[in-house]
Amino acid sequence: MRAAAREARDDAAPFALAAAGILTALAPVSRHAHWDLLGHPLWWMSRLVAAPYVCLSATLLLGLGRLVRHDRRQEIVITTLALVCVFNVLAIVVLAISLVSHSAVHITGRQLLLSGG
Repeated sequence: MRAAAREARDDAAPFALAAAGILTALAPVSRHAHWDLLGHPLWWMSRLVAAPYVCLSATLLLGLGRLVRHDRRQEIVITTLALVCVFNVLAIVVLAISLVSHSAVHITGRQLLLSGG
């Protein structure tokens, strides 16, 4: 059972790290292209959304086995997954509000594809 849990963590961690990497790479692209959300340069928002992914990946890779008990590890992972969901929902809400706002006229198709996908 422990081997299966460890294998599942090892399989999931690279995907969380890849998501964090993609979101982190989006920040300088957004800044360089002068993309605005809600009429403001919110290029740093993708880095903020990437933070829970980094925490999740670190939690999965390190396992936290030596630091906390098994039941506590599960709570930490569930809380980190909840943060990932909350940050993603907030980012989608900001993007959706930006699309229906008056400043949506200035959003390019390239910006929409990269920041919403």
